[in-house]
Amino acid sequence: RARQRALKQVHDVTPTHSTSAPPILKRHVIHAGVAKCYTVVKCDVGNAYMRARTQRPPRYMRMPEHMREYDDDGVELVLEMTQYAIWGDEPSGWEWDEDFNLCRKAAGWQPAEGVPGLWTYGDAWMVSEVDDFLILEPRAGQYDITTRTIAFITAWYKRSSDEVVV
Repeated sequence: RARQRALKQVHDVTPTHSTSAPPILKRHVIHAGVAKCYTVVKCDVGNAYMRARTQRPPRYMRMPEHMREYDDDGVELVLEMTQYAIWGDEPSGWEWDEDFNLCRKAAGWQPAEGVPGLWTYGDAWMVSEVDDFLILEPRAGQYDITTRTIAFITAWYKRSSDEVVV
């Protein structure tokens, strides 16, 4: 009964903290999926932080001492970080989270009510930790939802040669 409530689909749940799934939830979902003969696929969004869009003004980063360069007037050159989030920059984690949540919703996934890191698509489940996620779908050996989801996420974040890794 508690599991049925945890997997209930809802719309527009705004996370108030990180949407990474706690370890106990990951173990429970994998166990339940295997018990039901679900197909289980592990995925990762490569260079995730560099893919999340940001609305913040540009930030600047100095290069390490041994890599610094200067213009003709002796002014140190710095890197301007504008359009995307940056790993290690605290707000970037939230930006990644928000962007990935929008991506999943656009792909048809819905966040499970009160269960951070758990998403549903019909009878399929997605459990995530930052940019790593598992997709579990009914009918062992079938990859319909998984294939569509990976294609959608790859297209959403296509900004380089990187793709979603399975």
